Amino acid sequence: EVLDVDRAVVGYNDQKLAGPLSFSVRKPQRVGIIGPNGIGKSTLLKSILDRIPLISGSIKLGANLQIGYYDQEQQQLHPEKSVLNEVWDDHSNVPEKDIRSLLGSFLFVGDDVYKLVHDLSGGEKARLELTKLSFKPINFLILDEPTSGLDPIVRGEVLDLFREFMEDDTHSILISSHITSDLESIADYIVPVSYTHL
Repeated sequence: EVLDVDRAVVGYNDQKLAGPLSFSVRKPQRVGIIGPNGIGKSTLLKSILDRIPLISGSIKLGANLQIGYYDQEQQQLHPEKSVLNEVWDDHSNVPEKDIRSLLGSFLFVGDDVYKLVHDLSGGEKARLELTKLSFKPINFLILDEPTSGLDPIVRGEVLDLFREFMEDDTHSILISSHITSDLESIADYIVPVSYTHL
């Protein structure tokens, strides 16, 4: 058991956005959350992470989970750092060549590693967040709109990286998007999010 959501209603300050929602994630399932922008998908994910309280219902996480979270607002990145230091500062005991090798596998090659985070494109920031997540012993990956705002070519590159990540069937994934085709290429099943009728 990875996740059980039972009649969850999400929102802010008692202002209901979406629900009630009931679904589960089992190892190694990949579950998609689909709905238009502003419907409450990000709020749901933050409620699962216990960052925003549910208005009603319940969320139960399984035992021994190592959760990795991809934030669509990319607030976990530091604008003034270089690509290299964004990763290396968190893992200073790892040799630079190993950091650069990992960055290279996420398409940061040559002088790309010296670019400042605030100068990166949306696709480059997405790849950098994935690089950082790949360092962690994750078995449950929660992705909030990871392809939002990316052009079709870059979206395809990012989706390919997810597929590579998913080749290890010890991972479970919960991914939100407003783009149905993105989820259909990844998810085992898709949960629609709609405005609450309560």
